[in-house]
Parts: sequence; C-alpha cells; structure tokens
Amino acid sequence: MNCILRDEDWPLINAAIKLGRWIYKQDITNDKKEIVNKLIEALSILPVPTIGLNAEYGFHVLEKTNDGIDIDRSWTVTMYPAQWAECVLEIISTYCTNPRSEDICDELDNELGFILKNDGKSFNHDFNFERWIREVDDPDVYKAISIEFEIDIY
Repeated sequence: MNCILRDEDWPLINAAIKLGRWIYKQDITNDKKEIVNKLIEALSILPVPTIGLNAEYGFHVLEKTNDGIDIDRSWTVTMYPAQWAECVLEIISTYCTNPRSEDICDELDNELGFILKNDGKSFNHDFNFERWIREVDDPDVYKAISIEFEIDIY
C-alpha cells in the first residue's frame, strides 16, 4: 500500500531530501554515503514505500546559551520497517536542555515529529513544517555557533 501524502507534506519531504544531499557532500565514508543515498532515493519515490529499508541521517548540535545552559538539538530523517507497518518514515527534531543530565529522557523539552506509515495513516503531533524546513536549510550555520556539531548516519 502506498503512503498517503498531502500536498502540504511535500515541502517537508523536499527539505529532508535537501538535507540528505548536504550530508552526502560532507566528509563521510563511502559506506555512509551509500546509506544517505538509499534514503534520498526512498524519499524521492514517495508515496511508493521502500520496503525493508532501515536508514537514518541527520545532525545534532550542542549549544550554550548566554545563561550557560547547554542545549542539545537534533534533526533526523529515518525510514524503517516496523511490526505495525512495512515502511515508516519519521522526520523529527528534538530540543533538550541540560543534555548531560542523568535524566535525559525526562529533560526532553520539545520534540517535533512527522511520522508517515504505508498503512494509509499518518501521525503528526504539533509539527511545525516551516520551522523544521527553515532550521535544516543551512546546517553550516550551526557549525559556526555550536560547541559540538556531529552528523549522524545509521
């Protein structure tokens, strides 16, 4: 079964593809480039699901506020098979204060999530498409202002 995408979902999908292309151009191994390319290809053929793909790319940054508070932020695009759907797409960003805390799971202050399954349903809780698109438009900006910057590929 194909995924159901609304017209307003496409700018988000296109931003996820653009982020993947940026990550692909970074100094990463060929194995990681292959993972990124597979996920870009899977996003490019939506709404047709890519059954069996298990891949993720994104980046996270650690910033310090003027008040000295650490903020850990991440933006990820993930596609994976699950028990409840053959193909799941997640486009997520997280914002966590005090990331060095032992209670990191309790410290998650803000998570935006867009989840698309090929079972004919999608889940979208408080997701601000424009914000995610704007924040991933130029990841190089975060390299300049963050204490740590890391690309994640799985």
